[in-house]
Amino acid sequence: MKRGLTLAVLGLLLGGCGGGSPQNAPPGNSEARRAKLHDSVKSTPFKHVLWESILPAVDVTHVSLRADSLFIEVVETSGDRKGKTALYRVNTRNGVVEGVVDLPAPLDFRPAMVDSIVREIAQLEADRERLLKERDVEATRKDKNVTKVEGLSDQIVKKTDLINSMKAQDRVYAVSTHDWLHVIERPAMAELERERLAFVPSTAAAASPSVVFIGALERNRLIGLDPITWAEILFFPADADIRTTPIVAEPGNVYFASEDGHVYGYTADGRAKLIDYETEAAIVCDMCLDIEKDEGGKEKWGALFVASTDYALYCFNRISGELLWKYETGSELRTTPRVSGDVAYVYARQKGLHAIDKRTGKLLYIKQDAWFPIARGKDRVFIAGPNHREVISVEERTGRELGRASIAEFAHIASEPGSRTVYLVTDDGFIFAAKESEIDY
Repeated sequence: MKRGLTLAVLGLLLGGCGGGSPQNAPPGNSEARRAKLHDSVKSTPFKHVLWESILPAVDVTHVSLRADSLFIEVVETSGDRKGKTALYRVNTRNGVVEGVVDLPAPLDFRPAMVDSIVREIAQLEADRERLLKERDVEATRKDKNVTKVEGLSDQIVKKTDLINSMKAQDRVYAVSTHDWLHVIERPAMAELERERLAFVPSTAAAASPSVVFIGALERNRLIGLDPITWAEILFFPADADIRTTPIVAEPGNVYFASEDGHVYGYTADGRAKLIDYETEAAIVCDMCLDIEKDEGGKEKWGALFVASTDYALYCFNRISGELLWKYETGSELRTTPRVSGDVAYVYARQKGLHAIDKRTGKLLYIKQDAWFPIARGKDRVFIAGPNHREVISVEERTGRELGRASIAEFAHIASEPGSRTVYLVTDDGFIFAAKESEIDY
């Protein structure tokens, strides 16, 4: 799906491009403007500002929030970099710019990465840190067990080797004009290679560690590419063009939809079909995958939400392919459904935002002037109001309005709907990360 309105968060501008730092400086009035914007944030429910920053001398064009990374596409506006397009990666935990890469042209679709690799690296690093501390404690004991210390050292080496192996697969995939696929090392955002695709891409990429999936325009198929050789190693046929971003999910399943209203789900090796369902009209917006796990990490709920222009929102079991429910909104659905907590949200043209119990398909309420959920609060949900210029606080199950605040100063708003943190950014690069204040407002 072509990139839509998203939200950016930018931290301290530390990174450079190709080893050099952009020679940009904040505008002369930046402090006065920052202070005004800070006050504007404080006038919203998100009074607890986690951090704020300025990305100087840029026009922010698009932002994608993925796992622990914020990918920010910009056009530089001054100096020898004026007019250049660049893609930054920002660490969402601290707002630090980890890397930046120049692009020859704007991206056609939002960049993709392998989320599972990021999670695995984080877990391995946490395990290694635990082993390091355990070894340090054991090594300083008067009666230290040398065999145990050596065993811990061996485990640390193995964890380090695994981390390095996983980092070699930690990549970003981005498609730009003229069918170029950019392969970028995620940690530092160094471009590893640039591959000219043998087909016209119709979707953003979606990647697993072993396959990169991209829709092929006018070929009516989803193509799986080998991330080393770039050979076409898989393809999944459809009955029409695929325009919505495919979804890759553990344990290696891939889901996509076509313009003739078909929804498909396969195991990533192509050996088993999980979903094959035809809605009554075109599907023109991205789908939403919602997964819940128990404390042991076992999946206890997994559903695929699909919005169709046949006026209906569909909910499928992502493994069995069973249609769990179908809800008729009475108007075309052209925006991606979203899930927060136990509620699925979808915007219907001229009808407003529908809040639906995600397990039963029962309508909870309709908010006519709301567009999509932004974030969760302690006892409420925050949703975007008219033209994304307001944030509306509502009770989650009833929709009873609790308050409104303007966010008109900010061109972009984004967050994971199930999280409590929101990111507010202006077109000229002022960024605020904030969450609901504990203080009444």
